[in-house]
Amino acid sequence: MITRVLRMASFVVVACLVMAPAFALSGRGSAITYQDEQDDRHLWFFTISHGDLVANHFDGTKWTWVPHGRPSRDSEQLWDPQALTYVDNAGKQRIYVFVTTNSGRLKLRYFNGFQWQWVDQGGPDLSLHTTSAITYVDPEGNRRIYLFGSSPGGHLLTNYWNGVQWLWADNGSPPGSTGHSILTDAITYLDPQGTRRIDVFCKCEVGDSQSQLVVNSWNGSSWSWFNHGGDINAVAAVTFSEASGDRRIHAFVEGPGATPQVHSRIDGSWYWINLGKPVSQPMRGIDAISYLDTAANRHMRVFVQFKERVWSREWSGSGWLNWMNHGLPSEPDTSHPVPITYWDSRVNTQRIHLFVNCSTGLCDHVFNGSTWQWQDLGSPEF
Repeated sequence: MITRVLRMASFVVVACLVMAPAFALSGRGSAITYQDEQDDRHLWFFTISHGDLVANHFDGTKWTWVPHGRPSRDSEQLWDPQALTYVDNAGKQRIYVFVTTNSGRLKLRYFNGFQWQWVDQGGPDLSLHTTSAITYVDPEGNRRIYLFGSSPGGHLLTNYWNGVQWLWADNGSPPGSTGHSILTDAITYLDPQGTRRIDVFCKCEVGDSQSQLVVNSWNGSSWSWFNHGGDINAVAAVTFSEASGDRRIHAFVEGPGATPQVHSRIDGSWYWINLGKPVSQPMRGIDAISYLDTAANRHMRVFVQFKERVWSREWSGSGWLNWMNHGLPSEPDTSHPVPITYWDSRVNTQRIHLFVNCSTGLCDHVFNGSTWQWQDLGSPEF
């Protein structure tokens, strides 16, 4: 089973966070997808507009902008939506969207199967642009939720639902950390022994202030730090099992010279791969997805923005294919790429949506199983 937060994340990807005045949306959004009881496919894209949480919802037929506002009228503006969804024990589709205020307070907007509500998560303050969220099933089959983020002092903090209540935990910082903020992307998976694990990949300044790839890993009973080195500026992680049964874990990073690299673990061994650059322009964002094709072959696709264009490179199951240029929508200014993929049972095909902020609001590059096409989803007008 592939588990991925689309921060991303769940990816949560770290991109250029200063927006041009032309953009109606601020920062990077978060996308989720699910099928309801009538087998209709739903997509939600959560983002920030003028400091408010907004969403664009696809109900299987049309896209509609939905206002979610702020927790209260006098609230600070919001940042960094991190969305996830699951079906609870009562069969209700739940949606959770974590956001951070200007001062670092964590808020939660959630749908309990009947209505939307706001909750103040309390706890310590979080640094902006450092959060990632996942769901996790414990050995007893209980559904848990984890939100990871960084304290201003560089500690990895966790806000988690243990099945009964929300709690905070301090996971500390990597050995040798200089105390700067940690940027995260989290994944969860079953290892060959059947243990549910969590890996939180972080960009952290260690030693001589070089930004290195470090991982905080949960082995089912305890957390441990591992330093994977490198010199990175962003991270996006995915995991899946090959047809052979080998577990693949991939952390895509922006490496030296703004070149995309992937740090991979297959069957316990880690190694670095340089993916090269299709153009000489600097990177502005990175994210990745993994999925099964119609023949049950495992694929990955990493999306990288170079200047205003998004490119992607695909793992075919046996090797990396050439870079693909996704072109530009009718409004060429783009930023903050967010991909999501799902199996469309109505037409028996794997669909991919690549959301980007654009001059008109939100643009979407859609793969329908055979071709890619841009669509302009506009901006919220409320």
